[in-house]
Amino acid sequence: MLLGADNNQYRDAREHLDRALALHREVGNQRGEALVLNYLGSLCRRNDLLDEARDNHSRARDLYRMLGSRGDEASALNGLGETACTAGDPGSAVEKHSTALTLADEALNLPERARANDGLARAYRDLGDVGRAREYAGIAMSLYADLGVPEADDMRAFLDMLADSD
Repeated sequence: MLLGADNNQYRDAREHLDRALALHREVGNQRGEALVLNYLGSLCRRNDLLDEARDNHSRARDLYRMLGSRGDEASALNGLGETACTAGDPGSAVEKHSTALTLADEALNLPERARANDGLARAYRDLGDVGRAREYAGIAMSLYADLGVPEADDMRAFLDMLADSD
């Protein structure tokens, strides 16, 4: 759901996340801090606050890397890739999602593998490479279906849209 920057839902979500971030920092919980930063990045991206989204995802990535949490680092990298795509930089999105995919594979993190393939599909579509977009979308759809999540239907619709664009 898109929460408008002047919307009460955005403000409420932002206030809760800011409080959670302060609490995690106060008690020295770096994993919790990274998690909240990653959520803040997603919230900011969905509200077109792209510089702030990039900053939050980058800080989360750095903390996860320091903690040695490869699967969570993949999540932050996927957030950076989604932010790059939203900002109209599909080349950077490919780089971030590709790195996220490698880390997710190493960590055996199926949700982040699916998300990385999804992001790669969308980035390659934006680059005009429909063949690669189809390839990654098919993988993402299969992974999402294995996970039993509604994103499988989204990827199916994305594949249909790609077929219609031929």
